[in-house]
Amino acid sequence: MTSEIKLGTLASLHNVRVNPKDFDEIVEHYSIPAWNSLEPELVQSGDIESTKIILPDEEHILVSCLNPSTHKVWRVGKSNSNLKRLASTEWAVVIPHNTEETDFINSALEGYHFQFQMNAYVTGTTNSHQRVKKPDFLHLTILFPKKNIRDKIGNLHSRLRRKLVSNKKITEYCSGYISYLYRSWFIDFDPVKAKAKGKSPYGMSENTAALFPNTLEDSKIGQIPTGWAVGTIHDIAKQRKDTVRPDDFGDMTPYIGLEHMPRKSIALTEWGGSADLNSNKFRFGKRDILFGKLRPYFHKVGPAPLDGVCSTDILVIQPIDDELGGFLLPILSSEHFVNFVSGISEGVGLPRTKWDHFKLYKIALPPAEIIKKFTSIVRPLLDNIESSIYESKKMNCVRDELLPELMSGELSVS
Repeated sequence: MTSEIKLGTLASLHNVRVNPKDFDEIVEHYSIPAWNSLEPELVQSGDIESTKIILPDEEHILVSCLNPSTHKVWRVGKSNSNLKRLASTEWAVVIPHNTEETDFINSALEGYHFQFQMNAYVTGTTNSHQRVKKPDFLHLTILFPKKNIRDKIGNLHSRLRRKLVSNKKITEYCSGYISYLYRSWFIDFDPVKAKAKGKSPYGMSENTAALFPNTLEDSKIGQIPTGWAVGTIHDIAKQRKDTVRPDDFGDMTPYIGLEHMPRKSIALTEWGGSADLNSNKFRFGKRDILFGKLRPYFHKVGPAPLDGVCSTDILVIQPIDDELGGFLLPILSSEHFVNFVSGISEGVGLPRTKWDHFKLYKIALPPAEIIKKFTSIVRPLLDNIESSIYESKKMNCVRDELLPELMSGELSVS
């Protein structure tokens, strides 16, 4: 038998506020935008403008008060560093009375039952201002089955969450290594510099090392390896502008908007049904590269994991050869390129870039054999990213479909 119980019976809200400018140190900042990556931002406290909540050292759960139609729940573990942890005041900081119930409460707060109630308590008229008042949180109810079922639900949710975290780390590691290797080979020219000193390039086979020259020469962009060319992104990719009308796709067509674009890795981890059937979209194919046009989103880039449609605020970029996808991704995601595009973007309010800007960015173009070798190394990493993303999507479906049935008693637990 499943009953309902007020959240305030099982947990309390922590709401100790501080002025970050009173500190002079690096802090972990749990902002609302940081939820997309579930990684706090490391920032200088003096650079934070508004009042924040100082988070407790114990384990707790953050639930966004802002725009509950986009439900955000963030599990925060015990503090394992000396850094202060500050959170946006838009978070409700939920601290379970009994730590043994934390996994179960976490699953309940993520569920549709709780989100539905939050939507009913919303104040405000627009998405950017809709929020739930914190005093209302503890009056909301969660489904509360028997202890043995709560334990099983909590255990299942915990296992799924740990696996999702593991997959996220795989994605971040693979993305980071691709970016590192690109910089070593094509920006710092480490293999060439090592050979110039008569040394073997670190971690590189003799056959691969033989592809690189042992000298640098002057070019329009400074010194580059001898025999390499200077080119632009237009030399290795083209813009895909297949515009599709709402009549040509349905509400279940895979859709990627700016909100789905990654913050810290070259991977698109989320997508959904088309959110707006009243406007045109761009069509993209699997492994086309998507790049946010608007200035706040220039750092968002990733390969499409499947065929679908995307916002017209996203550039769809298609490598002219399959071998060039792995080479192009770390260029577009590099801090240097993002800063370059930001500097030449056009417009007021929300400046944007366009495909023509990309031909102004000069790059060192190596021989095809080196690009092919680089692709052969990074392609398995990109495949690992893709596999991890799909596995995570499947587990999210299990969590969203199975746990509510267990919680309500519709599905029995043996």
